[in-house]
Amino acid sequence: MDEFVCLGPENRGWRDAQVAYARALKDWEATDSGERGDRPVPSTIQPVMGDPVWCGKCAGALRRMLAELDDLAAIYAAEADGHRTKPGSERVSGSAGRRSPSPVADDLDELYGDLHGWESAYRGEDPQARRGYLATSITTVVAWLGAHFDGIITNTDIALNFGQEVRQWHKKLRGRTSAGAEKHTKKRPCPRCDQRTLTWKEGEDYVECESCGRLMTLDEYDHYDRLCAAANLSEAS
Repeated sequence: MDEFVCLGPENRGWRDAQVAYARALKDWEATDSGERGDRPVPSTIQPVMGDPVWCGKCAGALRRMLAELDDLAAIYAAEADGHRTKPGSERVSGSAGRRSPSPVADDLDELYGDLHGWESAYRGEDPQARRGYLATSITTVVAWLGAHFDGIITNTDIALNFGQEVRQWHKKLRGRTSAGAEKHTKKRPCPRCDQRTLTWKEGEDYVECESCGRLMTLDEYDHYDRLCAAANLSEAS
């Protein structure tokens, strides 16, 4: 079985290092041999491999993002009508094969079409195109994909693109609704790269370094924060 480097955020540092090395090597090779210095050294950062496509942490995040698409779609529809609502208390309806004058309805119709496409890809056949109202269809297809998530996310033929599309839709809908998360910068430097670029988005269950891509669960960060505080007290005493 082919191995995949996970495309999740925790490999951002590895990807950046690979690009930097390739550029440095190209510049080194293009420089006259009498003027160039030592040959660039590849990065020692080891990537997190997929299992088999996405790593366990990213697969868990994608499962959560998929489940949230239904509520995000409902919030998006409700707010387009000028209403604020709790997730799930409003739904938008639509009819098959007819474009709406509302960009929101068009977005949700596109969301349903993409999710329906993944259901068809995993089934190996095209199920019924629309099951009731548009909102009901979104709820149904999200539930079906969630029920078959373990099989889809480990299917090497579709898992990569499926995961990327779920992430894209989740980001798009959060950005267009009141559910969009506010980002907070954490006070401690990253334990990997020592940059003060650790951030946490409201609703997320991890802290991310925007410089190297390091991910820490909230519990891990809290433990790290306590260690830093203890070290500072020791130095001060």
